[in-house]
Amino acid sequence: MKKKPLSRQIAKGQAAERPVLGPVRNCVGSQGQALAIVVIILLVTSIMVPLMVFYTQREALWTAKQSANTSAFHMAEAGIEKGYLAVTQSTVTWANLQNGTLISNYKFDKAFTDLGGGSYAISITSGPAVQQCTIISIGRDTRGREVRAIKAVYSNSPLGGFAVYSGAGLKVDNKVTVEWGAAVSPQSITLTGANTTTYPQFWSAGSIDVFDTNPNPPNCDGPSCCQWHTYSTNIPPAPTIDLDFYKSSATAQTGCPAGGSPSGSCYYSGNTSFSGVTDTGGKTLYIDGNLTVGSPGIDIIGNLIVMGTFSTGNGVWGNGNHSMAVPQTAWKQYCKNWAHYQTFDGSAPSAFPGLNSSYTSAASLTSSSNKLAVKGLLYVQENLSVGTGNGNTDVNGVMYILGSSTMSANSSVTLYYDEETGRNMKTTNVLLTRQSWQDVLYSWPSAL
Repeated sequence: MKKKPLSRQIAKGQAAERPVLGPVRNCVGSQGQALAIVVIILLVTSIMVPLMVFYTQREALWTAKQSANTSAFHMAEAGIEKGYLAVTQSTVTWANLQNGTLISNYKFDKAFTDLGGGSYAISITSGPAVQQCTIISIGRDTRGREVRAIKAVYSNSPLGGFAVYSGAGLKVDNKVTVEWGAAVSPQSITLTGANTTTYPQFWSAGSIDVFDTNPNPPNCDGPSCCQWHTYSTNIPPAPTIDLDFYKSSATAQTGCPAGGSPSGSCYYSGNTSFSGVTDTGGKTLYIDGNLTVGSPGIDIIGNLIVMGTFSTGNGVWGNGNHSMAVPQTAWKQYCKNWAHYQTFDGSAPSAFPGLNSSYTSAASLTSSSNKLAVKGLLYVQENLSVGTGNGNTDVNGVMYILGSSTMSANSSVTLYYDEETGRNMKTTNVLLTRQSWQDVLYSWPSAL
């Protein structure tokens, strides 16, 4: 029988027969989705693979660059060490450098290649301050592609900041005062003086009786550790005083107090007594024996070297009237008694600025004394004994005692540290202290 058209079936309300197309349409949809996923995967792969190849290539370059940079830095470090050795091997070299004579091969005039991994060049100049030197080392890797540089400043101040150094222990009692510089000993320190509990700084490789007698940490006045240090491993090695230099200088000088040998010289061959002695010419008085100082004392501007024991009958042993330069960093000794320092420095901050502060007092800042015994280096080979008794005495300089030191007085004995004396001590070795170290930008010297 012939079927009626679909439109006529619909018009008469008959259900239209639907074409069987479902299975064909589902098959086409699944294949399209799979194709899209494949296209996306190919697209991602086409992007990621080149990126991974590029990253791998760049990582290799970055690793090589970092390795070369590290090698250059190590070369610069080696140069600093080599420069340090160059200036510490001889006091003559150091003296020439301070006078402006540069060291051959250490003025960017030689490329050192003694170490594997690259080369380095070194410059050593004096300054920026007196008795200082600046070492600049430039390192370069083997291929010369990476350059690093380091700048370090060293100071040759054998007793820099140390007012008194006592090799066999230090005892400061009664009314003895140490101003403007630290008191240091590789042995124990005994303090019974009225002015020792708040200043200055005290450093000992052993105990300090009023602060700490227990070798177990903590061994400083924490948390800032600004005044005292016990059982310290940071006590610097004692500088070796060039006694031959001082002895020959004293022998060659004339016009010193009677008793010298040869007559009129500043060399005294045995035990000596000074009473009312004045010598302000900046000479060196060398006592090859014991020295006893009696009233009215001494007035010496220069160096006083005593190879035996130095002793005084009482507290009156200084009769000089002189101005004294206040070190620009003397303020660091007074973290526990800032008001006392302000009596010297009227322009000081209102409160202790902290040990790491860059504050310095005026270079022209001075104080004065009318009871000065020695203005310079006071070196005692054996023991120092400042006797009891009334009287006021000052020392302005550095006190270096190899033996034990007992300073006692019923009135007062005050030791004022003098920075120039500390810098200019003649030693048989150069003991440099690093003042600064920094990574700097420098190009490889064009002449090399």
